[in-house]
Amino acid sequence: MKQHSQPVFWNDIDLVIFDLDGTLYNQRRLRTCMALNLLHVSVKTRSLKTLNVLRIYRQCRETLAEGALVDFMNRQFEDTAMRCGCSVVEVREVVDEWIEQRPLIYLRACRYSGIEALFDALHRSGRTIAVFSDYSAAAKLEALSLKADLVVSATDGDVQRLKPDPAGLYKILNATGFEASRSLMIGDRFDRDWAAANRAGMPAIIKSRRRDPRCGTFRSYQDTLFQPVVQSADTGGTFAFPSFEKCVRAIVNILLRQELPSARQSENVESIVTYVLATHAGMPDYLRLAFRILTVVFDAWPYPATGKPFHRLSSDRREDQVNRWRSSRLQIRSGLIAFYRTFTIFGVYSEIYEQDVECEGNPEHD
Repeated sequence: MKQHSQPVFWNDIDLVIFDLDGTLYNQRRLRTCMALNLLHVSVKTRSLKTLNVLRIYRQCRETLAEGALVDFMNRQFEDTAMRCGCSVVEVREVVDEWIEQRPLIYLRACRYSGIEALFDALHRSGRTIAVFSDYSAAAKLEALSLKADLVVSATDGDVQRLKPDPAGLYKILNATGFEASRSLMIGDRFDRDWAAANRAGMPAIIKSRRRDPRCGTFRSYQDTLFQPVVQSADTGGTFAFPSFEKCVRAIVNILLRQELPSARQSENVESIVTYVLATHAGMPDYLRLAFRILTVVFDAWPYPATGKPFHRLSSDRREDQVNRWRSSRLQIRSGLIAFYRTFTIFGVYSEIYEQDVECEGNPEHD
């Protein structure tokens, strides 16, 4: 099959983030099913009100996404209600029934061929799978019989941003501890999925029938683009080696979530990790080597139980391991966590101090 893909270097990818609608299933096929349902209801009720509400609602959402408004959660219903001449409650009821609930029974039949095998291969290779959708995604993912390590929606209380705003991607990066450069966004829209990934500094590939200079494209999940990871899983998967730097990054993310959740801004995480690594690099040789060895041991610790290093575990499992070592009676284990906790907090306050200095020296902030 002819394809439009550019190569993906899967060995450099730890996290794969999928869009949902139009990416995991055939959206045209689903809309055909829903159109037949709507036609039946319209004939039965002799009214096009439901159809009109859904049409206006989608238009309002597109407009809100382009405007990057913060309060889209309420505005999407309010704007629709105003244009349709009905109440916000009526709009919410129509959206819940026709966008959130009714499509679920058709999703499995609309799922793209090859996506289940790709999910399975990614799981078996030790990579983390996340889903980021502009709509509520958990129920749809279950209906598709697909399992992700993390599911994030634009409607989540700590996101509330539509693509191309990368807030949802930042949430995923913060929760998993992976770098944007070692993550991959897979979507179906250049103006939403690619744009969000690009703003987050993340590579992306888009399901499309045409080439595009912005990123690689693919037509189906049987394309040779995905064969390296699928074939690798068929032959036993790829072995993920312990990594000092990746482990430090993962530990710092967990500690930020536990100790200073309000400070876990995505744009600051990398600088805090850099601060911790620099602190380690400045230690005396004998201490630096000891901490490096112990950190690698910590990263390799879950191998017997999971077959993965610490930095490739789910966020919950990482937190569990950090807590176990923190409360260990062995001082060498609890001391490692105490070291990283101390310098993670120092890194946060170092960031705050630098920002304060910049503000004091910048007249625009006066």
